[in-house]
Amino acid sequence: MKKSLQEAIDSADKARIRSLLTDMAADTRGNAAVVDDITAAVASVPGLFEPDDGKFYAVSAEMMTAPLIDSLRQDLDSNFSLPKFRLFVETQTILHRDPKFYSHLMQESDAAGLITESAEAATAGAGVFSKIAFAIMAVGVAAAVVGICVSLKFLLGVGIGVVMLGSALAYRAIVSRDRRMQAAAGA
Repeated sequence: MKKSLQEAIDSADKARIRSLLTDMAADTRGNAAVVDDITAAVASVPGLFEPDDGKFYAVSAEMMTAPLIDSLRQDLDSNFSLPKFRLFVETQTILHRDPKFYSHLMQESDAAGLITESAEAATAGAGVFSKIAFAIMAVGVAAAVVGICVSLKFLLGVGIGVVMLGSALAYRAIVSRDRRMQAAAGA
């Protein structure tokens, strides 16, 4: 393992570990020893990853652009989450295989901003719909609990039915959001 990474792990300096892992993924793409070091560091440091802030970059690593990769790397400093780090490592793997892979994609920051704005607009409507679905599920759970406590089989049945209805609506909202995000990324 790289000496500076081992020292950061020994001193439990998470900020330094995160920075080193990001640099290692970018600077030594495709090196098997580096991948082993990254894996060992991730496994040996509990709580290394933060909860994801939900910022959308692209549907997949193949859909990323050079400005989005730069933005992702900068965002890893403020929100080092597993989905972001995984996406970053995937982009670096693609760059290792083909250094010019992202050169044919849109590289202007305006174009990257348009992709991000389109994805955010696509998810905005689904967010309200999914909140309503989760509220319906909560009402169903409350009705089911009351039905159990008061021993009203009808209320228990209604509660279970409402939970199922809310689940179906939430599933539909998630599927719709994913389709809109894919359409926005493809546009």
